Parts: sequence; C-alpha cells; structure tokens
Amino acid sequence: MLCSFCGTKAFAETEYVPKMYYEIHASARNGDLEKVEELLKKGVDPKWKGAPFSTTPLLHRAIKCMGTALEQNQVAIIKLLLEEGFDPNVVSNQRKDSALILLSYCKSNVEVIEVAELLISYGADPSYKNQEGYSAFSLSVFRGNEVLATFLAPLSEIDDVDIERAMLNHMKVLLENLIKSDFKFFKYPLMKWAIWNDFDDVLISLLDAGANPSQFTVNNKNYIYPIILAAHYKKNRAVKTLHRYGAYLDVIGNKERTVRNIATKQSNVELMSWLDSLESTNQ
Repeated sequence: MLCSFCGTKAFAETEYVPKMYYEIHASARNGDLEKVEELLKKGVDPKWKGAPFSTTPLLHRAIKCMGTALEQNQVAIIKLLLEEGFDPNVVSNQRKDSALILLSYCKSNVEVIEVAELLISYGADPSYKNQEGYSAFSLSVFRGNEVLATFLAPLSEIDDVDIERAMLNHMKVLLENLIKSDFKFFKYPLMKWAIWNDFDDVLISLLDAGANPSQFTVNNKNYIYPIILAAHYKKNRAVKTLHRYGAYLDVIGNKERTVRNIATKQSNVELMSWLDSLESTNQ
C-alpha cells in the first residue's frame, strides 16, 4: 500500500506504476474520461515519457481517430491533460508528428476545431513540420480535411503545393477564404478552376478581389477569354457572372467563336434566351 506522503516520484518507483500507465494509456484512447481523471488523481504523471508513452505520447492517444470523428469525451480528456501541464508540442517518435498534425487524420467536425483551438491556446506551434515535411495545415490539405485546413490557414505558411492540392481536392471554402485575404491568387489558374467546377462563389470572390473578367489568372493555351470557355462548356451562370463584372459578350475566341455562336451551335436555349433578353433591353 502506498504511503500518503510519498508524492509522484515515490509513486513512480513502485511496481504499480507500469499498470497504472498502461491503464491511462488505454483509457485516453477509449475516451474514458472518468478513468483518466481517477488515475491522474492517484498520481499518474501526464508528462511521463517512459513505457507505454515512449513511442506515442499520452496526449496523442486521446487524439488518434484515423478517419473517424473526435467525440466530446476525447475533447474533455485533451483539455484535462493540457490543464495538467502536458506540452502540446511533444511529438511522436515514429514520424515526429505533433498533436496538431494528428488532428488532420480525424474526420472533420466541430470537435476537431475545438481541439485545435485548445492546443493553440496552450502554445501549440502550427508552423511545426514532421519528418516528412508536413505542417498541420499542409497535411490537412493533403488529406482533404478542409475544415481544419481553413482554420489553420491564417496561422500557416502556404506554398504552391498546398494550393495545387487544395484545387485538386476541391477545397472551395478554403480557397475562397484565401482569395478574400491577402493571398496572391494571380499565380494560380483559379479562374479556369472556378468556371470548370461551377464554383460560382469562388469566381465571384476572384472578381471582387480584382481579377480581370476578360483574362484568366494564368494564361490558358486553349482559350483566350474566360467567357468563351464558360460558354463552350455550358457554364451559363459563369457567363452571366463574368458579363456582370464587365466581360464583353462580343469577344472572338479561337476558331472565330463568340458567345452567341457557341450558344447557337450547341442549342443552349437558356443562354440564347438570356442573350436575346440583353439585346432587347439595349435596343
């Protein structure tokens, strides 16, 4: 039986320590908040670096979700460990992942953002990169976790690869938010991407941010004018948006095509009717 005055150090030297640490190891992983609280009160040190935490830190056990959503009990355990003084920047031995990086593996939900806010409020470094060169932001983009990526973007360094992957993963909310900030979007083919994928909000954000409605943000080898591309692929909303922001309808694209010629050839009734209504209004 342990003496009441021995303290954590003496507790750590007893034969009961390995069992207790394995118990809290499993309890954190299973989201057993009550058991974690009980073991901490008995003297388990959340900063313990020996077995079974030599490979996976205790805080990381509560975060592991691998494609599933975090639950409120896991959030409560993470908060408890941080309050007990656990360093949010401790990394795993295998890939040198931080707690923030581990969040990118979780299914996007409110709890993920709640934990990210907690970690950052306790000093987690969003710029840290693991041994593979990924930050929490870049890995969130890579894994398609748009909610977390959007939250981390203002706190992170963003490179060309991140933007290319965000476009590939159709992260329109992230990119729209970046366009509305000081992000230099002119070096990326976002105009074509927005038109092609019917991302009208992104197109509007580009135009509101100063993109020329008559030019692609990056030159397109097949189309001179965005409005001709939109017409050719029957992106009628994009045609109307580009015109509303100043794109001319009578520009002539490759093969002498105009918006009217394309609409007629494709029997695009909606677009032809809209063009007719504009002409009658301007007469």
